[in-house]
Amino acid sequence: MKTKAYKLAAELGLQEQPVLDWLRANGYPNARRADMIRADVAQAARKALGLHARGRSSAGRASSKTRSPHRHDKFVTEVGRHATSGGGERRRDTVVNETPTEAKGGAERRLTATFAELLDGHMPPDGEPGQPGDTVDFSPTLEATDLDRTVNEIRMDEVGQALSNVANSRLEEDLRVERAKVEGLERMLDAQKREQAGADALRAEFAQLKAENDRLLLERSQKKKALLEITDERQTLETTCTELRDELADVRGMLGEYEDRQVDHDSVMGDLETTRQRETAWRTRALELERAAHAGDDLGALLKKRGLDSPEDQVRVLQALLSSERTAKALLKALRNIDADFLEKIFDRQLRKTCSDSLCNRTTLAEKRIPLRVDRDTDCAVCGGQKDRRWFAQMNLECRRAGVRRLLVVGGTEPVHDRLRELSEGSTVDLRLLAADEDSSPARVGSRVEGCDAVVVWSGQVVDPRVTTAYTEAAQTHHRIVISVLGAQDAVIPLARAAVYRLARTHIFETH
Repeated sequence: MKTKAYKLAAELGLQEQPVLDWLRANGYPNARRADMIRADVAQAARKALGLHARGRSSAGRASSKTRSPHRHDKFVTEVGRHATSGGGERRRDTVVNETPTEAKGGAERRLTATFAELLDGHMPPDGEPGQPGDTVDFSPTLEATDLDRTVNEIRMDEVGQALSNVANSRLEEDLRVERAKVEGLERMLDAQKREQAGADALRAEFAQLKAENDRLLLERSQKKKALLEITDERQTLETTCTELRDELADVRGMLGEYEDRQVDHDSVMGDLETTRQRETAWRTRALELERAAHAGDDLGALLKKRGLDSPEDQVRVLQALLSSERTAKALLKALRNIDADFLEKIFDRQLRKTCSDSLCNRTTLAEKRIPLRVDRDTDCAVCGGQKDRRWFAQMNLECRRAGVRRLLVVGGTEPVHDRLRELSEGSTVDLRLLAADEDSSPARVGSRVEGCDAVVVWSGQVVDPRVTTAYTEAAQTHHRIVISVLGAQDAVIPLARAAVYRLARTHIFETH
């Protein structure tokens, strides 16, 4: 943490000037006592200046310890020597003079004044007896008078008192200095506490402001997001509205065009209806005129004159005449005036080219049409020379007779399905072909069976028996006809044959 220069000096116990000099030499050329010092620089200053301060303190204490005991010992030695020659009273002086030395040794700082300096301050001026320049011999062999002993005792008392006063004054001065330092430190501590309280208040206020700022930023982002969504929605709505307007204009244009076409169509239909009515009237009139012109050429009327009133008699006569080639040619020559359109309809609706196969003849007769025998199978209108087509036509006939319109075929190969689709084109039976691998869930199977009239299933050799069983059970549930194709071959002929036989039995049972 940053600290000020004067606080760093107080922390190190140094004057401010050495600290400022060190800072100016190490990165702060314009350093002042109130400048803030970075934490790393302050730590380096503590290491450098702290070692220097400790070295100076140790050196001072070492020199004091070296110097003071010597002078003290000398003083004690001289006083002790004098006390030996003077008796018990001088021994008391030695104890009195030792007391300031002991007090001085226990203080935080040792005295820097020498004993000679203190003694010079209390001796008489030069030229007088007993001046400091004279040597006082305290030898125990010296014989002193009572006056000398009194003078010496007085002087020793004054010296001890002076030493005590000097020590006390030094201690008081040190105490005042320490008190001043303590007061300064306390003031610095109070200032630091006030700054810390202010910093805490600023931190709390900063945290509050930061939280408020975060909340406002969050709210701003939410509002901005909502605004963007609204803008996008508005743009989408505007685009949609423009497109709808364009489509509405197109629809209105198309509606106007349709109305114009409807008017033209109504006009054309009116003209067409009028033309049809005129055509019908003209055809009716033409038929009436034709019948009136050919009233005497009516074959039925001629046969009735011969007594052949019933149609059966007339048919037998015509068959007899046509059975012979000679009479048939004569009859055809006689029948010159005929209705060509009506005869064409008879040929198209009643006659059908049929081969000699019994299935083709049975199919033609079942459709109430007259078989017209052809020599080649490829000319047959029923089979066209193909056996599977012949059997499929028979199956189609049996389906119509049994009322089966939708036939569901489950399984079979793709070629068989393609052939069944080809044969079923134009027939009255609607085939629904399913592959064996399609979904065979009960719900799906039930819906398929319910939508048909009969179900065709192959044998287990062609389709999985589980699939066959599922469709068979569903057909029994919905009362549908089940047609089982036997054998291991899946082809059109076995399928058609099985359907013909099963539907024929069903038709016989229902009719009887």
